[in-house]
Amino acid sequence: MTVTKSADALVRMDVVTLPSQIAHSWLQREQLATSMSRFRRHAKSRSSWRGQHERVILRLHTRDGRVGIGATRGSAAATVLTDHLAHLLQGRSADDHETLYEELVGSQLTYGPSGIGAAAVSAIDLALWDLRAQGAECSLARLLSPETTPGTSLPCYTTIHPEGTDPVSAFGGVKLAARFGPYDGPEGLDHQVEDIRRVQARVDTGTLVMIDAACGWDLDFTLSLLDRLGDQTVDWLEDPLLPSERDSYAHLAERLDGSPTAICLGNYDFSELDGLRTITDGHVDVYQPDVTWVGGLTAARRLWERASSAGMAVAPHYGAMHPWTVHLMAAMDDTALAEYIPGALVDGDRGDFPALPLPEAGAQPVPAEQGASARVSESFLSEGVVSLAL
Repeated sequence: MTVTKSADALVRMDVVTLPSQIAHSWLQREQLATSMSRFRRHAKSRSSWRGQHERVILRLHTRDGRVGIGATRGSAAATVLTDHLAHLLQGRSADDHETLYEELVGSQLTYGPSGIGAAAVSAIDLALWDLRAQGAECSLARLLSPETTPGTSLPCYTTIHPEGTDPVSAFGGVKLAARFGPYDGPEGLDHQVEDIRRVQARVDTGTLVMIDAACGWDLDFTLSLLDRLGDQTVDWLEDPLLPSERDSYAHLAERLDGSPTAICLGNYDFSELDGLRTITDGHVDVYQPDVTWVGGLTAARRLWERASSAGMAVAPHYGAMHPWTVHLMAAMDDTALAEYIPGALVDGDRGDFPALPLPEAGAQPVPAEQGASARVSESFLSEGVVSLAL
């Protein structure tokens, strides 16, 4: 093995696994429709079944002292990072990013590039992009697109609990989490319509109303809900069915053809290959990749370009919550709506990434500092860090 001596040489990788930041939030603790709602023991909260949701923070150090930050979820992804992928980083350089990315993905043949494998690659890829922007002495947004305007802000929508009191007036859209579905009996449809009407009554004319069903519905329930809503329908319908229900999505897309309701998918694509399938199927109006598990910014950027060429809008999952995604959106389309989730904050603070400012007047500022603005609070790195020489 040839060891690079350049300033960009990778010399150390740190990995730390932390409890989920939303462990005590309504996002985990209260009843929401999910793909597991059909099992009654798991219908009351995601926390009853949702594993591999720990935060994983990764730091890559270069010979010249730069530190790139990446992140993903799940302790199993941390194991893939330390027990497999770290070996592939030995003797490598941050400026070999493109080749290294393909090697990381290709190395996962025996256990598959989707799911945990893509999550692990995501963390490395995000850290490499951070390093590249620092090396170029510019923000990640400017590295991705030199035409990015300094001081840019992204319009936001906010994701809320349907009975919550989080402010909504400043945002371009309001997305409620679906609480009910086909497994809640005949009254489930009534309750879900009530939740939608409650949110519609809170927002101003022209504000988008969205709903996230987290794959917790079936086709019959979805069609019945749309019939009940009539002309006062939702603007975005996110992940009503499991990604595997491709025939049902084709039926739903046909039903909504010409409708004001957009089908929003991509959050549950756990690799670039998954994303390509979703886009190729064509049953999506708004594509929503997550950079922390689809394969990083590299995969998300490629998928964005593919989706755009297919005539789809793109609004990444957690858009205003992940620093790398904020920069990606600023570079690719600074008019796309960025998702802001106040329920994912800790005491009104971002927690993990203090350098990323909170939205102001419904808009997410794009930091102009060098890199991805992904500096990690040192309090999170005081113990439990696995540090490996490269």
